[in-house]
Amino acid sequence: MLGQWEPQGSARRWIGDLRQARLGQCEPRVTYERCELEIPLESDFSQRYLLLRPLKKGRYPAVIAWTSTTPDYREPEKWWGRWLAERGFVVLCGWSFLRHYRDGTTYSTGALERLEERFGPWRGLGKMTWDIGQERKYLAARPDVDPRRIGFIG
Repeated sequence: MLGQWEPQGSARRWIGDLRQARLGQCEPRVTYERCELEIPLESDFSQRYLLLRPLKKGRYPAVIAWTSTTPDYREPEKWWGRWLAERGFVVLCGWSFLRHYRDGTTYSTGALERLEERFGPWRGLGKMTWDIGQERKYLAARPDVDPRRIGFIG
């Protein structure tokens, strides 16, 4: 069902360098800051996110909060993201690569086919699991995150 667990052999060249993540515009809210973020999950594909972080300095638990498959994906922080950030969590709000993949492909326009062309027998759920692991690694390296307390919801 998952296919392979991670990119294999020569396909590993497509793994992105998480250290090259790009933090974009940040806007303060009442209790947290909302920042645009791009994480290079592949060498030529960066996934877009919102990073929500408490305004006070410190190390916080973190949650990767993927949005649902309903139309609210356009506002990923609207539900759990904002709620968690207001309660002292660093939150990485995003969605599966099926919403936006290389060259703007989606589930309905060929994202799974593009995945298989590049990585071979890797299924969508396997790629999602890998991406969550990469997102966890990104958060664990942040100075404002307690790497022992990272969760996922979505």
